[in-house]
Amino acid sequence: AALDLTPLQSAVAGALAAPTLAFEPGAQRLAVLSGAQCWVFGIAPATATARLLLCLDDSASALSACTFGRWASSAIGRILLTAAEDRTFQVWSLDEVDDSAVTHADGESGGEALLLVSSSLPPGSSIISAVASHPTMPAVLIGDAAGIAHCFELQEVLPAHRLACVPTHKLDVPRLVCRQQRPLGGG
Repeated sequence: AALDLTPLQSAVAGALAAPTLAFEPGAQRLAVLSGAQCWVFGIAPATATARLLLCLDDSASALSACTFGRWASSAIGRILLTAAEDRTFQVWSLDEVDDSAVTHADGESGGEALLLVSSSLPPGSSIISAVASHPTMPAVLIGDAAGIAHCFELQEVLPAHRLACVPTHKLDVPRLVCRQQRPLGGG
């Protein structure tokens, strides 16, 4: 059956730009970015219908990228990574979101996402154009418009038991590509 996106269409009605979309691995959830809001829909596999689960509107500027992730080797679990045009990014826990809950007529959703950490790229960085989560460990990769990939690890800070987003390294992707394209042997 074709995916029924009627709830999605009403959620982004009036948006000035085309929304950015991201599917969760396994296609259980769909994130839709439009302006400073991120809507998360649950997708019922049996009926191929999308249902609004929650709306995240904690960003001060327009959202530019998002991705889902799951870290089985970590206590963090299912996450959603969102990034905004003001060079900030947020990691949300989706572990408490109830996929079976019904969205209420007043817009109340079927659960809440917990903001795990909010951070930003270093001063002088370009705007965020792409995001990715590491497949096995609590780490994220933030790509900016200049082609720099910023790597961050999420580490627990004791005794507060909160997460910190620690920069680990960055890659200058355009320089790496140019280096790979040079002929070998100097000829």
